[in-house]
Amino acid sequence: MAQSKEPIRLRKRKTPTGLYSIYLDIYLNGQKSYEYLKLYLIPETSRTDKHKNQETMKLAEAIRGKRLVELQNSEYGFNPLSRRTAISTSIMWRCAKSVSKTTRWGIGGIGTPA
Repeated sequence: MAQSKEPIRLRKRKTPTGLYSIYLDIYLNGQKSYEYLKLYLIPETSRTDKHKNQETMKLAEAIRGKRLVELQNSEYGFNPLSRRTAISTSIMWRCAKSVSKTTRWGIGGIGTPA
């Protein structure tokens, strides 16, 4: 069965120290680029090493998926909320929840006993 033609692929490269460096191979509009993830696979000599490598590959796959979604969103004109806006909205909601829990909303106004 042929491999799918996705614009972002996860690849490994052996380093001089014997580890495998994980990187994204991005092919878009006829141009190729690489993004090194600074994630490394270690030689599997025990079960713990194998488990660490599986967790590292899961993380690398999640990053690849995130980059693919970002690429498709920009390709089709979707402008996701910026991280800054999302964080400030999250902080605003947390503050609103804490205020509503700690103050009493009475008839006379904010903070006055009912």
